[in-house]
Amino acid sequence: MGRSGLKILLAALAVSALCMIRTGVKGQAFDRLVKPLTVHSDRGPNRMHFSHLFMGISVTPPGRNTSGQSPVFTSPAFHAGIRYKYKLSPRLALGGDAGWAWCYYRINPDGFFLNQDSSLYPKPRLAVSGPQVALFLRYRLGQRGNYLGRYLDVGIQGHTPVQTLLISEETSGNSSGLGILTEKKRIERLDCMLPVNGTAFVRLGLDRVALIASCRLTRLTDGSLCNDLPVLQVGAEIALVRY
Repeated sequence: MGRSGLKILLAALAVSALCMIRTGVKGQAFDRLVKPLTVHSDRGPNRMHFSHLFMGISVTPPGRNTSGQSPVFTSPAFHAGIRYKYKLSPRLALGGDAGWAWCYYRINPDGFFLNQDSSLYPKPRLAVSGPQVALFLRYRLGQRGNYLGRYLDVGIQGHTPVQTLLISEETSGNSSGLGILTEKKRIERLDCMLPVNGTAFVRLGLDRVALIASCRLTRLTDGSLCNDLPVLQVGAEIALVRY
């Protein structure tokens, strides 16, 4: 083979190699673009699994007892935790919560809450806190898309009071007549709470914000040192999610 024939052969091999390289690069680029489109995540607000943090605030309205008086004034409550949802169908999902609840009852001295002289506890307040778990069924109200949307939750929850503090404050004047006021705060543990109490609740979700109403199904106290407290609470929650 002459020199000219060798040059032609080398040129042909170079062109063939270049074509193969370009084809391979195009194939890899094509694979990179197509493969993610065929893989769908099963996690999201309207997919199989979803979890997020939440926090809420509610109030306990006064409720009449057998004496005709309410043991508390309108009182605040707070709760926060993590929520998990498992999708059963396009409309139904099963969910659960785990978190912590704080209830701050403003005791009415004339409401017959304590089974002793209420004058020993001026301006009494009851702080109850502990872990809380819940189980609920969610019905999705017709929205589509991977977001929370509107939904209705119906479920039950259990709360374990691990800290129960009765707080009272007393202000008195100075006997010397100098106009000096003395404030005394008294804090003591109140051991009349049952270890577990159960509550039924309904939650109406409006995307990240939800309205919630609950009714306690069991007693909160054992009746030894104090009477029971109102069972109703109403409030709102916010889901800490980003789309």
